[in-house]
Amino acid sequence: MKEESRLNTAYPYKMEKTESALSFADIKSLYSKKDYRGAIKAGEDLLPQTDNPQLLSEAHLLLAKCYKGLGDLKSCISCCNSAIEHNSKWREAFLYRSACFQALHTAYLETDGDTPENIEVDRASADIIVD
Repeated sequence: MKEESRLNTAYPYKMEKTESALSFADIKSLYSKKDYRGAIKAGEDLLPQTDNPQLLSEAHLLLAKCYKGLGDLKSCISCCNSAIEHNSKWREAFLYRSACFQALHTAYLETDGDTPENIEVDRASADIIVD
């Protein structure tokens, strides 16, 4: 009962107590334990089971948070876009997407636009030059 009341106050929409809502609570629990891969798997299993736009939006945003926790900013932005698509009036998805774009831009500036493979090659050649 305590988990259910916390679930309803954490998000701006009331969710009915259904199998999907219980699965969403499980995903939130995995996310809070920083088991991002487990939460992503459970979230992706939940998405086809529901047609509730609020639940879909919240699930996509939670997936975005998991992807950001794993450092996959492009997938994070994609999930934010899906959350916005299902509920365009929910500003948290817009704010989270904005934070991801800023993080992606910062990472781009720090690497001068190089890909991870090119960065490793550059580092290896820099070690040769220094030695």
